[in-house]
Amino acid sequence: MSVELAAMVERFGGVPYSVPAVRETPLEQPEDVGAFVAALCDGRFAIVVLMTGVGVAALLREAERLGRLDAALAALRNTITVCRGPKPVAVLRRHDVQVNITAAEPHTTRELLQALEPVAVEGKTVGFLHYGERNETAADGLRARGAAVSEVCLYEWRLPEDVTALQRLVGEYQVDDARVRVSVEGGHLRVQIPGGPSFGLKHVGGGRFVSADNDDEQYEFAAGTPAPSFVRREGGSEMTATRVP
Repeated sequence: MSVELAAMVERFGGVPYSVPAVRETPLEQPEDVGAFVAALCDGRFAIVVLMTGVGVAALLREAERLGRLDAALAALRNTITVCRGPKPVAVLRRHDVQVNITAAEPHTTRELLQALEPVAVEGKTVGFLHYGERNETAADGLRARGAAVSEVCLYEWRLPEDVTALQRLVGEYQVDDARVRVSVEGGHLRVQIPGGPSFGLKHVGGGRFVSADNDDEQYEFAAGTPAPSFVRREGGSEMTATRVP
């Protein structure tokens, strides 16, 4: 994906600065995974929510390791499958599994829960396959509607082992008349306003970010010239944060 995005920036006359921001590290939790695969194969899930393609692929590998891949695929074909974005869709289709519901762009928690609104979840058991961290907001949203949610997380997001290039990317940004500091924390970008609040940015695809605390607050990152910038789009207004050389 980074190669395609860099090529797109170049087509528009920009100079891409591409650095690895996270790595996906498998989590060793055989009991949780085994219980989730068993529940899936036994037909206990009426709905299965799939957050990422990496997670779906990891789940199917675990099912194969346990000798239950065919049963897992058959169970998915008999449930309502809900995909947050196009990557889990692609993995399911490679295994001839239908996709019943897909969240709209930009594929955040808000769009996921909106896509699930027409689905009757009260009294039903929902299998929830997380991405690199637990999305408690989405899981709790389903519980608030009366669903029993069975969760599993098969990998976690961590910073690259070598963060030198990432440290060069982040730094001070100019916002109107004030400078802010952008750093990396827990796999997210964190923006600190001197003498004021700080907020995290979550990557949701391409150059798009959302606030780690509020999915409604959306940002775009433009890695162009003369300096990279973050643009916050909120209603009809914009805030641009341009990196200070």
